[in-house]
Amino acid sequence: MHPTFNTLINEPLTEDKMIEILNDQNSPANQLTPYVVDSLKRYHILKDIIDCLSESSDKVDQQHQIIIDFLTKRMLLVQTLETISHDSQRFLCNFIRKNDLPIPFTYRLWDSTKQTMLYVFSFS
Repeated sequence: MHPTFNTLINEPLTEDKMIEILNDQNSPANQLTPYVVDSLKRYHILKDIIDCLSESSDKVDQQHQIIIDFLTKRMLLVQTLETISHDSQRFLCNFIRKNDLPIPFTYRLWDSTKQTMLYVFSFS
């Protein structure tokens, strides 16, 4: 099981923390994963993360502003699924379904080396 399922977030996601995560070029998705899982455990709707993103939109550069404008709950779930193991994905899928959120069975990903869209399946 991925460690984020047993992690407690002591401090909620703030604008400053969100900006720090977005500016990290190495692993912003990995840093956001514990907050997504925690939000699902506590609030069941990811609204706290979406609100935090919209609040921090005034303080980020143009590139991040575009990401924030188009980010959805589904994208947050896909990003979380990409950062955890296959066994944890199955557990997260059940958790998503219990909270009545959209389960992202498939999604498209841009392959910059081949300059084409790939279709990725999250669950078997």
